[in-house]
Order: sequence, then C-alpha cells, then structure tokens
Amino acid sequence: NTKTKDKVIRRELAVAPGETFNMVSARLSKMRVEGLEYFDEVDLSVEPTDIPDRKDLVLKVTEKAQGTGNFTVGAGFNSVENLVGFVELTQGNFDIAKPPLFQGGGQKLRIRTQIGTRRQDYRITFIEPWLFDRKLELETSLYHSQLNFQSTLYDVTRTGARVGLRRTLFGSDFIMCGVSYTTEQVGIDDVSTSARSILDEEGDRLVSKIGPSISYDTRGGGRLPDRGQITRLTSEVAGGPFGAETDYYKLELGTKHYFKGLAEGHILELQAQISVIQEYGDSDRVPLFDRNF
Repeated sequence: NTKTKDKVIRRELAVAPGETFNMVSARLSKMRVEGLEYFDEVDLSVEPTDIPDRKDLVLKVTEKAQGTGNFTVGAGFNSVENLVGFVELTQGNFDIAKPPLFQGGGQKLRIRTQIGTRRQDYRITFIEPWLFDRKLELETSLYHSQLNFQSTLYDVTRTGARVGLRRTLFGSDFIMCGVSYTTEQVGIDDVSTSARSILDEEGDRLVSKIGPSISYDTRGGGRLPDRGQITRLTSEVAGGPFGAETDYYKLELGTKHYFKGLAEGHILELQAQISVIQEYGDSDRVPLFDRNF
C-alpha cells in the first residue's frame, strides 16, 4: 500500500497480535478490507514461525491501478424532470489533511451538481468513518435544491446542512445505530393556484429536525450485493424542543433482500417500505414539502 495509510487497513482487522487464532475473525478481517474497495486484490495466508504453536497471519493487498477517485458527467431525459445533466466528483479514499492529492486517509468526499429544465441540485458530502480513531462514522453535507417537478401548482426550494453519527452496536458488524440533525430553509414559491391550503404555505420557513435510526445489514458482495439484507427503522422529529417553525414526526420501516439472479451478473432485489408522518403540538398540518404522496 503506497497510497493508503497503514492504520486505515489495520483498524478494519478483527484480529490482533497475540490472540488465539480464529479463522472466522480472519475471514471477517479480509471481508472488511475488501469492503473498503481500495484494492484490486486482498489475500490472506497463514505462515509458520520459529516459535512452536505460533503462526503469522499475513494480509497482502494490491491497490487499485485506476485509483479510488471518479469524475462522472452525464445527461438524460425522463418524463418527470424532462432534460437533466449532472457532474459528480467522488473520492472514496480521501484525506482532508494530506494536500495536494488529498488521498489515503480512508475518508469519503462527494461533490455533485445536477441541473435540468425542472430541477437544480447542488450537494457536498464528507464522511469520516473513524472519528477520533474510533469506529464512529461522521457524515456532514451541505445542499441546495430547487425542485419544479413535484407539483404543477408550486415549486420547492431547499437549502440546508446535515450532520450525522453512526456506530455499530453490541460488538456486531451487522447492527448499526445512528442519529442525525438537519436544519434547512424550505420555500414554497411560484404558487399558481387559488387553493387556500397551498396559499397558506407559500413563502419560506425554517425546519429543524433530529433523526435517530437503527439498521440490520448483512449484505455482501461489495457495491452490488448479491446476498443478505438491509432492514432499517428511521424516525424524524421536527420542531418541538429543536426549534424552527413546524412540528411533525415521521416513522419509516424499510427492508431490502438480495439474491443471485438466474444468470451470471444478475441480482434480484426484493424491497418493501412503509412510513407514517403526523403533525403534533401547535402545528395543524404536515407541510406540503414533507408529506407522503
């Protein structure tokens, strides 16, 4: 590894020097390192030593020749957003403290701009998967979007910031809990109806919400999983003790199950989702921009 820092690899290992050998933990270590998607090859082998009943566990990695960054440009047309184009820059092995290349630290950076005839979307996302060298993931994002396709009667503009923390529970790689805080300015603009229910919501309002979540994730196969499942329970509470100008709560339960398809490279995904959103406190309705439709 010439680009990736040693600690980025070592912290993914489920084994430590001096421990009783455990093949299950060794294979889990290999799976975690493969999951980083920084390497073309990850090999695990056991080698003898000069000390009786002691073995060396050797992990060999070969970094991707094409690197871990991507620059993508695209355009398309659909019946909802009409003509749309986007530019996206991602670095899956980012290091904010290592100029000028800013790579090797195991962080993730994504910058995306999407512009169309009925949509504009700008977003920057930064992820530190090991905050303070602990298995605590920090995700921050800044965004601005103008959505002109959600209704023919009004447009929606959102500008905000989100910060979230996630970590595993009970020493398991599969159970993850998290909490996020979002603050955003949301506007209902260009209203073209006399309907009082919509006219009453015209203008800008501040939304402040906290969102705890818990998930169970057993997927495998890297970026395109072909086995396992992910089931996630999420909630959002807006207003109330978190201030802002609207009060509502939302609960959502979703699950996705993955299976190998009928041919090589085919994947089957079964998905189900249910959610409920309800106003509380001084609010008499859920705002238009956050309702379920």
